[in-house]
Amino acid sequence: MQLKILVDYAVRILLYLAEQKCPVPSKEIAEQLHISQNYVCKIIETLQEEKIVTVYAEAKGGTELKKQPNRITLLEIIELMERKMKIPRYSMEKTSGRQYASILRQIGGDYTGVQETLDNMLKEVTIQDLLDMEYPCSL
Repeated sequence: MQLKILVDYAVRILLYLAEQKCPVPSKEIAEQLHISQNYVCKIIETLQEEKIVTVYAEAKGGTELKKQPNRITLLEIIELMERKMKIPRYSMEKTSGRQYASILRQIGGDYTGVQETLDNMLKEVTIQDLLDMEYPCSL
């Protein structure tokens, strides 16, 4: 399972906005983060629809966080950008024979547990947590 690049871009945009003191134009976000301005605008539009950011359209407008960084979770961002991040399930309807049905039921149960664990972990990590992380210097 691989997340779309839009998830990465959205997290980076939110981290950048969280560090700013005033609204930031999309052009600046695109330049600073090396993301296409089209992607920046698309992501900001999605974040605005969900009331995570506010967009000011006037001449010196820009985008700023509406929601506090400690209230924006990774799970929320992933679900917005992916629409649904779910681990695929095997279909028992396409399987012939009893021997496989039992195995597939077990796998399905395992996948459900993995999905719940993953969702719970992502629900606990916020944009503020990412801002607060300390990264070791690389030489």
